[in-house]
Parts: sequence; C-alpha cells; structure tokens
Amino acid sequence: MAVPAAPTDTAGLRKAAIVLFWATAAAVVLLAAALISRKGVWSDFESGGDVSFSDLDAADGFVGAAALFAAALGLATTIVVSIWSLRVARHARRAGAAVVSPGLACGG
Repeated sequence: MAVPAAPTDTAGLRKAAIVLFWATAAAVVLLAAALISRKGVWSDFESGGDVSFSDLDAADGFVGAAALFAAALGLATTIVVSIWSLRVARHARRAGAAVVSPGLACGG
C-alpha cells in the first residue's frame, strides 16, 4: 500500500475556483449581450436598414468569440474544481473519513 503524500494547501485552488466561477458568469453575460446585439443587427438587416453583410459577419464573429471565451472559462473552471475536490477529499481521508472517495469527488 502506498503512503499518502503530504497534504497540500487547498486555499489557492479555492480562490482560483471562485475567481473562475465569477469570470465564467461574466463571460456568459457577455455572450448574452452578443446574442442580443446580433439579433438587433439581424432585425435591422431584415427591415432594410443600413446594415451590410459585413455588419452581420462582424456580429456573428462577436457571438462566436464570446461563446468560445465562455466555453474556455467553463472548461478551466471544471478542471480547477475537479482538482480542488480531489485534494479536499484526500484531506478528509487523511483526517479519518473512511467513506470518502477522492476519485469520485474528482470525477463527480
């Protein structure tokens, strides 16, 4: 049986997870704003306003960039929270919690 490694501090990962959660929330708000803006450009285009195809393309690009940014932050948040929960479960196991599974905590 392998000897468990020395406990590592989880405070840094906790702070990183909190910051990433807020950053992801802000990115989703940015994505919503991009989608609303895109809808406005499309409505202007349909009504015969002064909107060109390049304006539509720019609005689509903004939506795509915002979606990619939100997805990347969501992925980073998922990874950090998984690593953080793994370390917390390992700490609980070392403290005597027999029914805690670090692997399930990380994967869940």
